[in-house]
Amino acid sequence: MLVNDSHRSWAWATALATLVSIALYVLCFHPELVPFKYRLPGWFAINPRPLHFSIGNSPLGLTYGIASFVIFLFAVLLSVRRKFPIWPIGRVQHWLRAHIWLTILTIPLVLMHAAFRFGGPQTSIVMWLYIAVMVSGFYGLILQNLLPRIMKDRVPLETVFEQIPYLTEQLLGNATRLRDDVKLAHNAPLAAGGAAHAAVEEPDPSALTLSESLEREILPYLGASGVGKGRLAQPRSAEEFFNVLRLTVKPEFHERVNALEGWCEERRQMDVQAKYQHWLHGWILFHAPASFLLVIVTAWHAVACLVFY
Repeated sequence: MLVNDSHRSWAWATALATLVSIALYVLCFHPELVPFKYRLPGWFAINPRPLHFSIGNSPLGLTYGIASFVIFLFAVLLSVRRKFPIWPIGRVQHWLRAHIWLTILTIPLVLMHAAFRFGGPQTSIVMWLYIAVMVSGFYGLILQNLLPRIMKDRVPLETVFEQIPYLTEQLLGNATRLRDDVKLAHNAPLAAGGAAHAAVEEPDPSALTLSESLEREILPYLGASGVGKGRLAQPRSAEEFFNVLRLTVKPEFHERVNALEGWCEERRQMDVQAKYQHWLHGWILFHAPASFLLVIVTAWHAVACLVFY
């Protein structure tokens, strides 16, 4: 999702909620930092288990922890909401904005709930998993905002991603038919006049050169599975290759060379687009399972703290 002006209200609300939560934390647990003499009622910081004192067990700390857990639950429900876009429970775009900004709000809430410490092994597991989820989420958000702009500049021939396999097969078919035509032109003198006539009318060397280039470089590149390899995959080396090829063949073959160069350029841009699309969506393969695991581990953390501490 692109972060634009439509996120302004969410950004302001998140900033306000962050400031309020920080102010409550300071007034409750660090009143000495406040320039005026005021602190929250004492019950905000009362710990029901004084032998295991921690800010997370206080009413305010529990409020931060519960709010974070509820946001985690809401965040993982986004994947369910996407599978049922016709449900009348808010537009998916609204869910995405809430997903982004509410999870950002969990950063100060989680830190203050944990008193800015990792704690023991149990708490450390939760914190490291939370960090992994947040880092992968920010990584995906950055990609979603940067890659479309990069693709617009670098892939002017952008096509529908799902059509790329069909279009690559079409380009390969075009080049194969051109290869067959060139071979026919190369073998025409022998077929027309036999061996005696061939001594006078030799096969066209331009047709032979173009045919060999097709077999050796162009067809393997256009027919490669996945992202094409070789020098035709690089714009500069591909340009040099076709410039040399144009100088080698007769002018009447230049139109065919230009067509081949255009087809290789289309394939190259489709490869770039496919690579960017994999980057754009590949991160979710880690982020989504890690988010579900975070909900489970956080629930276990809450139950363990209530039962054993």
